[in-house]
Amino acid sequence: MPTRSHTATVVVGGRGFLGSALTRRLQEDGHVVTVHGREHPLTGPDGLAAPLREAARVVWAASRINPVIAAGRPDVADADVATFTEFLHALARDGRPDVRVALLSSGGTVYGAGTPPFHEDSPAVPVNRYGCTKLALERLLHDAPVDGVVVRVANAYGPGQPVAPGQGVVSHWLEAAAEGRDLVVFGDLEVVRDFVYVDDVAEAVAALLTAPSLRHDTYNVGSSRGTTLDELRGHVEAAVGHPLRVRLEPARAVDVRESWLDTTRISEVIGWHPRTVLREGVARQWQAMSRARHDRTAAAR
Repeated sequence: MPTRSHTATVVVGGRGFLGSALTRRLQEDGHVVTVHGREHPLTGPDGLAAPLREAARVVWAASRINPVIAAGRPDVADADVATFTEFLHALARDGRPDVRVALLSSGGTVYGAGTPPFHEDSPAVPVNRYGCTKLALERLLHDAPVDGVVVRVANAYGPGQPVAPGQGVVSHWLEAAAEGRDLVVFGDLEVVRDFVYVDDVAEAVAALLTAPSLRHDTYNVGSSRGTTLDELRGHVEAAVGHPLRVRLEPARAVDVRESWLDTTRISEVIGWHPRTVLREGVARQWQAMSRARHDRTAAAR
């Protein structure tokens, strides 16, 4: 049996948007953190690959899909499930019931098109392949012989958020503003979402990883309020300093109309509350994006 440090933590997918923010937070909290990327195998001849063998905690932040990719490429969604299954089987073979595994799941898409706010006991009835895949990962973790914690994250945003196809309205709108393009809205401006700042998510996950005992295995992490896209547009305009044009496109089948999360449980269990209001967070993301664009321009000269 390998010797494990109580601060040894592996973040699988630690170079992604949420994974990298969590890695920074854990390091600030004194954890010895190893990032496990896609190029690293999960298993080897002796079972779990190092450093997973020595880890006291593992965060699964790896994903190849978003709602649009999952709808168009079900094989990629299936690959996500297969990879997580391989990891959990390897943990079981190595006899690691003491490992705390935190799975970053999806708040809005797992609950589907019910009536918000959604709490952890709300029915999980996903309306798209992405939500179904995330729910399948959750169930795999619940059935595994490990100390598993599911973290259902709302729409995370903040500095470093990629402009990825099909996901991340804040980053898409800020990039459009920087380039003088219209803000694209799928459906209308009364669509409601729950936006939570990336550093607040990292704080919540870090606290769940280290809490001495947990009364539940599933936690919502969000802002606890719904925000219309029209409200979000106002925050984006405040950040960039001028009005922006909007172009309406037909609603997408992969989206629900209204979604926000009830975060009472995590507040009661570990005392977590979101710290960053949306207007402030959007301004920070705009400032970080503007600095990055300026640096790229200067480097190209």
